[in-house]
Parts: sequence; C-alpha cells; structure tokens
Amino acid sequence: RGQTANGNWVVQNGGSQVHQTINGDPTFFYSPFDLMNVHVSGQFKTTDNDNDWMGFVFSFLNPLTPTDSFDCWLFDWKQEQQNGASSGKSLDRVYGVIPSSQYNTVFWNHTNTPQFTVVQNTFGGAGWITNYNHTFDLYLTYTRAVIAIDGVATFDHTDCYQPGKFGFYNYSQQDCYYSNF
Repeated sequence: RGQTANGNWVVQNGGSQVHQTINGDPTFFYSPFDLMNVHVSGQFKTTDNDNDWMGFVFSFLNPLTPTDSFDCWLFDWKQEQQNGASSGKSLDRVYGVIPSSQYNTVFWNHTNTPQFTVVQNTFGGAGWITNYNHTFDLYLTYTRAVIAIDGVATFDHTDCYQPGKFGFYNYSQQDCYYSNF
C-alpha cells in the first residue's frame, strides 16, 4: 500500500472495484501474488476535478518499506500540464531508495535519476478524461510489456521483466476508481 498516510484504498462491490480517496503522495494498492505471462485488463477513472497522476505498477518486487525502497515498473498518466509536470502518459523504471523529500522531483516531474528512469512517454499528449472509465490492458512476458489504453497500444517495450505484483497507483489524485480487473 505504500506509506500508510499516502492513500486510503477501499475495496468495493464485492472486490470488483477499488476506490482511492486521498489526494496525497504516491500510493499503491497491489496484488498479494506475483504475475508473469499474463494479460491484465480493467478500467480506471476519477470523479475528482483535479488533474494529477493515476495508473498502475507491475513487476512490483519491493513494496514500499519505511525506507521508500522501490523495485517496479510504473505506468502513470496525467490529465493536464501543471507545476513542471506534463500531461500525457509515461512508462518508468523505478529502482532504489527515493526519499519522500524527492517525490515532487522524481514522481511529479518525472526527472531521471539513478532510481527513476522515464523509459517511454507521450508527454504533451492527451490526458485522461474526468468521469470516464478508461480501459487498460497490460500484456506482460519475461521480455516484453505492452500497454494499451482505450484499445490503443501506447507502449511496447522490450526488457527483462521479473514476476512481481500488479497494482494501482495514484499521486495527488483522489476519488479514483479501478474496476473490472
């Protein structure tokens, strides 16, 4: 789940929907099991009028600890440009310790550091639509990750992926709903 105060994830509708209610620092809600050679699909939306980051993580090997040590791949999407952050989508490799004092530089602005690498992006592109259920698809193998949003392949990246947890992600965006996964 990330640092306890960062998010409030509420499981709803018999487990078919997760609602994140807090506008705060990066937060994650991840599966209890590792995945590989899978197709994960679902929907996500926000009903809030803010315009910040939401998305998902995969190959999540090191869930957050008190030292903020990460080992995951991150897909995130921002609605509008704001305070140094661009609109659009990003595929990022997150590995290592990132202190919370650096969240704005790293997660918000997507600044490349030894612990955070922007692998592919559509910065300056279209953002998500408020109150709209965007569909997502993740096809993950040991050597390839393909991410499609609303039926359009957005990222197709070849790398060395490890079995890990899948989870949802928010940064400074409340009232996000993840469903039908």
